[in-house]
Amino acid sequence: SCVHEFFSAVLSLVDKKLLVLPIDDVDTSLNRAFENLEIIRRYLTSPLVLPIVGGDLNLYQEVIWRDFHHRLTKDSDFNTDQAFERAVELANEYQRKVMPVSRRLTMPD
Repeated sequence: SCVHEFFSAVLSLVDKKLLVLPIDDVDTSLNRAFENLEIIRRYLTSPLVLPIVGGDLNLYQEVIWRDFHHRLTKDSDFNTDQAFERAVELANEYQRKVMPVSRRLTMPD
């Protein structure tokens, strides 16, 4: 893909094998938080990039759930209880995909 080629060119330019991208405060702007997670999911899953995402997992879960719930209920006859449960399931799956449990670290308070 073009993104993979871009990262490859950047790494060649700086003579490195891996691009580490610290990303913090994805959840700071709640109205853009899901969009920011989507950018990470779409473009930063290259084996040439290691995104390090900081933030509150519970807040990410809420942001993801709200986005899926909105999509399920917008212009739809989807049952509210069903939409709630389905949005929770989708949010859990999405969060596991974008931020795999095996790669998570919990920082002390």
